[in-house]
Amino acid sequence: MFKHPPATAITPQGDSWLITTPEGGTTAKAVLLATNAYTGQNIEPRIARSMLPLRAYQLATEPLSEAQWAEITPARESISDTRCDLWYFRYTSDHRLVTGVALPFKAGAKFRLQALLKSRLETAFPSLAQLSFSHVWNGFVGITADFTPRFHELGPNYYSFTGYNGRGLALTLPIDRAFAR
Repeated sequence: MFKHPPATAITPQGDSWLITTPEGGTTAKAVLLATNAYTGQNIEPRIARSMLPLRAYQLATEPLSEAQWAEITPARESISDTRCDLWYFRYTSDHRLVTGVALPFKAGAKFRLQALLKSRLETAFPSLAQLSFSHVWNGFVGITADFTPRFHELGPNYYSFTGYNGRGLALTLPIDRAFAR
C-alpha cells in the first residue's frame, strides 16, 4: 500500500477502479473521492467545476481561563451559525478558542482578519474583548454557489462528496461513515 502519495488519475479497469499515484497504482472495487477544495482539474474536473476554492484563515487565541470558558460554552461545544458568511468557534485541547474567516484577497490579510475576527469575538462574547491571537494559518475551502454540499456519482461504485462550505470536519465524518455503509 502507498502512504500519502497524491492520486493522479482514477480510471475504470473492468469492474474495479485503478487509482494511479506517482509511486504506482492500486485497484479498488469502490472509490470515495474526498478532496473538496483540493480536487484540482487533473484528478476529477467534474468535481472541481462544482465549487470555488476560497482561501480561509483560522486564528487561535491565547489559552482561555476556566471562567472564560464557563461564560462562552461550559461543555466546550463547537459553535457555528447558518449565515452565508460563516461564524464558528471551537475549543482546542490546550484551552484556545479557534475561529476563522474566508478572505478573497491575500493583501493585508493578517491585519484585516485579526481586526474582523476580534470584532466577531467581541460581538459574540463581549467579555473576550481583550483576547489576543497567538496562531494564524490558512488553506482552501470548497464553496458552492448556493452553499449546499454536492454529492457526485462519478461511475459505478465511484462517488464523491464536496462543497463543504467551511464545515469540512463537521460534515466529513458522518458523510464518510454513511458512504462506507
